[in-house]
Amino acid sequence: MNSVETITSVQRYSQMGEAWHCLLVVVVSDDPAFLAAFGHLSLRRHALRWSTRVLVLTRLPLTHLGGLHGLLSNRNAMLLLVHRGQKKRDVGVYVAMPFSPITKLPNRVASWSASKTWTQTLQSQFFPDKFFVFASAPTLTVAVELMPHHSLTWVDDPLAKEGRRLVYTGALDKSVTYLAKAMNFTHRYVLSPDRTFGTIMPDGSWTGMMGMVVREEVDFGGVPFMLSPARAAAGDYTAAIGTGKVIILGGLGGLKIDPWGFLLPLTPIVWASALTALLSVLALLEILSLSLSSETLHRGAFSPVRILLQQGETSWTVLGPACLGLPCILTISVLSGSSSRALMKTNSASLTPNADVVWPAEWWWWERLVLGLWMLTTLVLTRSYAGNLMSLLAVRYVPQPFQTLRDVLDHPSVAMIWQKYSKNEEFLRGVQSGMFREVADMEKKGRLKFHTQTQFSKSLDTLVRAGDHVLVEIYSTVKTLMALDFSKKGRCDFYLSRDGFLPFSSSIISQKTNPIIQGLSPRVMALTESGILTYWVQDVANFTRCNNVPKKVAFSTTLSFTNLWGVFALLAGGLTAGLVVWCLELLNLPAKKSSWKTV
Repeated sequence: MNSVETITSVQRYSQMGEAWHCLLVVVVSDDPAFLAAFGHLSLRRHALRWSTRVLVLTRLPLTHLGGLHGLLSNRNAMLLLVHRGQKKRDVGVYVAMPFSPITKLPNRVASWSASKTWTQTLQSQFFPDKFFVFASAPTLTVAVELMPHHSLTWVDDPLAKEGRRLVYTGALDKSVTYLAKAMNFTHRYVLSPDRTFGTIMPDGSWTGMMGMVVREEVDFGGVPFMLSPARAAAGDYTAAIGTGKVIILGGLGGLKIDPWGFLLPLTPIVWASALTALLSVLALLEILSLSLSSETLHRGAFSPVRILLQQGETSWTVLGPACLGLPCILTISVLSGSSSRALMKTNSASLTPNADVVWPAEWWWWERLVLGLWMLTTLVLTRSYAGNLMSLLAVRYVPQPFQTLRDVLDHPSVAMIWQKYSKNEEFLRGVQSGMFREVADMEKKGRLKFHTQTQFSKSLDTLVRAGDHVLVEIYSTVKTLMALDFSKKGRCDFYLSRDGFLPFSSSIISQKTNPIIQGLSPRVMALTESGILTYWVQDVANFTRCNNVPKKVAFSTTLSFTNLWGVFALLAGGLTAGLVVWCLELLNLPAKKSSWKTV
């Protein structure tokens, strides 16, 4: 079989392995070059999944099968070696251990003699699950990155390749140590060149830790990788080690006075009810006035607004020359379309008879009832409003303006910080429409920046704290950053948005079709389902201290115009409206006089 036929065969059983969950591939050859090419292509093209079993039958001696070492040791494969001796003829069954050196020959686990006698030399099952627990305790290389509340330090180690060893501590180190003990391996940590998780580049290459996994520079990534279609196509992953969503972290500004605090003593329902009651009373009085004769109405005996404003009434002659130059105290109806009676004191003896005071005894009984009920209602409202207002005017509020991604986009200057070379950056680079396309376009305006995990602490302390940047990152990361900042400062200087977006699941990633996933996945599932991993991640001092940052703070201080501007604005608005209506009444007075004279 030539090279083209070999490549075609590898591609075919790769496709069959994806379609079938139980596939057995039998390779029969005595050509060492073919067997070496078959093993190399199968590994390079990731053609053999763990569910695909491989049997290699050959008569070549073990010393001639070095090209099959990678296939036999790192895949679900067994070697059937035919022995032809003068005294004994049998078939030996061999298994190679994972991560064993190339000089290490496979172990003979069973034999099948010419007399059809099966002899098992080792207590091992056929096609053993050799990646569930390693027999040889290999040393694996694990890619890690500095996460919040983790530490990275280099220590001298003469046994290490470069004379020093990377020490990694934190929740993720505990999880890797747990996996190492469960699967019987030792590990050493390495960092990616650009200190990122990694994303795919336009030329198809990968950056960061993901690039190290794809290039087989490490055995697996020891940190949670957020899954994406591109990452899933480039590697295999364990059961979900965590789920979550992306959230916005913003800086808290100073205490500010709520300019609309004068509206807070009464709820919107009470404000609406009071206005509705006022309009209802006016409508009721207008309806009751329909029962009066037109002559009585033209004499000014009834005015709904006069009743609500608690006024008496007098004829229009009070405004005549008799009051000119005299000290008068006059209460006059505003907003009414007719003349009003007025309770007046004057030292003039020249008043006309029509200007005599008319006392409220001449009111109708239902006028008195409406007036009494309205006075009682206004008394309750004003006293309640005054008491609550004095309590609330000393309240300062803490602004938390960025609760959604749209809030950040609508702001004219605030910039966003996302993680560099991450799954989220990969998503923003490829999105074509919608709100996230708007986010991606912010990079041209200088309002979208990408920082690495190691830069987050500095970015939080300078850019985000100043208020002109927000950090957009997964919930667990920003919560840990807030806890660490509280431990340093002793106060909560940041807040989290109410809405999250871009939900995700994260897993440990290794090379495509790497059987190590078969051993890691059940242990990862045990960690997550038992809650141990969540406990380790949240085992941070003050992790929940800033969960509920107060939006309002009581502050003992003197009142200023900022507190009360709304009250003065309403007062000035009401007086201005009353003055305008009063002027309109004066302008309309001649027409009223002529209509009264004709009655």
